[in-house]
Amino acid sequence: MKNHYIKLFNYDNWATNRLIVAAESVQNDPKLKDLISHVITARIVWLGRIKTDNSSATPWNPRELSENILLFNENQANWEVWLNQITETDLRGLIHYKNIKGDPFSGVLKDILTHLINHSTYHRGQIATRLKELGVQVPPTDFIVFTREEKK
Repeated sequence: MKNHYIKLFNYDNWATNRLIVAAESVQNDPKLKDLISHVITARIVWLGRIKTDNSSATPWNPRELSENILLFNENQANWEVWLNQITETDLRGLIHYKNIKGDPFSGVLKDILTHLINHSTYHRGQIATRLKELGVQVPPTDFIVFTREEKK
């Protein structure tokens, strides 16, 4: 199961990176800044929650694309280290955290990881739509395309 989540996060990184690269030609669009920043901030916040670090990041904090690229790369590396350290037992464990409002919640780690991947996919769809509206050629970000490229 751990390898499954590592593969999903590799896919998530690949797909998000493709859209970030596509956004470079229209990086001053406010809606794109919001969406890309939100996807990256969510990844930062959730890793902090899982590791029981308190993150002061807000979910809708627009940043310049160059800053998002730096944060994305740093966060991607942090997720890779963390994912390689967890065990199969950890994936079934309960994580206690607080949402942005400070309300306490608990969730099974594998469910939280699945949520985060789905969250990114949802917002990547919004990013792709916005890029198309701005006349940008959007690269495919389908999981099956990732698996084909992975085999090359």
